[in-house]
Amino acid sequence: MAIAGGAVPSIRLEINGHLNRLLIKGNGSMSGDMTMTDIDDICDKLLAGEVVIVDATADRVRRVDEELIERGITLESWPW
Repeated sequence: MAIAGGAVPSIRLEINGHLNRLLIKGNGSMSGDMTMTDIDDICDKLLAGEVVIVDATADRVRRVDEELIERGITLESWPW
């Protein structure tokens, strides 16, 4: 679902371990080359404590949440 100029809607994800939350924030549109799409890679980076900018298409937040649960990590999704 790319839009004009190759830009895609993006979101910023990070884990706040103290509050047991997956923080989700809109990040506007970015070049598809600057966003992550691979669920395993996104989860690996989140679990390493990194902030990740992801392509917001394809129900990616739900898929990340499901992958984290499969890895034994249950977080409350928290828009901010």
